[in-house]
Amino acid sequence: MRAGVPGDRIVATGPGKADEFLRSAVRAGLRAVSVESPGELDRLERIAAEEGRRVSVLLRLASTDPMPRAPGPDQGLLKFGMAAGDAAAAAARAASSPWLRLLGVHCFGATNVLDAARLADHVAATVNAAREVTAAAGARLELVDVGGGLGVPYEPHESALDLADYGRRLRTLDAAWTAEPALAAMRVLVEPGRFLVGSAGVYLARVTDVKRLGGRVVAILDGGIHQFLRPALVGQEHRLRLAGGSGPDGQQNGGAVRPVPVAIAGPLCTGLDVFSANAFMRPPRPGDLVAALDAGAYGFTESMPGFLSHGWPAEVAVKNGEAQLIRPRAGADELLRTQTVPDW
Repeated sequence: MRAGVPGDRIVATGPGKADEFLRSAVRAGLRAVSVESPGELDRLERIAAEEGRRVSVLLRLASTDPMPRAPGPDQGLLKFGMAAGDAAAAAARAASSPWLRLLGVHCFGATNVLDAARLADHVAATVNAAREVTAAAGARLELVDVGGGLGVPYEPHESALDLADYGRRLRTLDAAWTAEPALAAMRVLVEPGRFLVGSAGVYLARVTDVKRLGGRVVAILDGGIHQFLRPALVGQEHRLRLAGGSGPDGQQNGGAVRPVPVAIAGPLCTGLDVFSANAFMRPPRPGDLVAALDAGAYGFTESMPGFLSHGWPAEVAVKNGEAQLIRPRAGADELLRTQTVPDW
């Protein structure tokens, strides 16, 4: 809303919504609140009654299909959504409440998917599940939020998502839905998120030290996972490039330098603070800038800025070649200024 988006274009999602958040959502007249559990539905209904305002809801399902959500098992995904039985009971409750308006279903399917067919299969499975949930409650299916999952290629061997193919598959599904009276008025929401902004961001850090260890070149940067956590958090390296300082890749002192595997790590006192064990580039030198590409989503805001009181990075926005500082650097003094010493 601070960015100028009106409430009727906003869907509020996510587990663990506090009462204060739910109250602000009701007052803002959001398009929908995605409800994660029967208990959250109870709290939202109570708050809507207290505010005297009817609120539109989606019921979030834990899963609609077996499509892998992330590489490897992740028990943390159990926090999202509710089981089918709970969803059916919640649908009946919402459909009968004077303070709730049941719109449909929300379900997250996968993360960073580059296969258009897999994405379309999830959409079809979610719509089918939504139809069953709302029909059992005697409600009309108006809205289905199929979540995000549209991926961007982080590593050199990955191919970009074929957005045109995804669009064709969605059009085919839409034609079939339109032919069904029960689904003719349904709208499907896709959360593009990362796909829109992932490739628009770059994390920059400067080389402070270079050494050889065990036959490998190791470069230490002045920034690490406290400012850009994603490579360590999900175990996926980002493409790294030398971005300045002592000339372009492959050139040093006027002569060609062959690229070699380089370990790129940050300054933190933990072995987790590594961006890449084998970044292929010319040997960096102190003063060079290293760029981690595709940092526009899950960049600084997903990181651990308070780690050992290292400073926060500056943030710069670039448009049409013009750069503007949108957040200044913050050193340890700024981070500790609001901390007080107890007067015991």
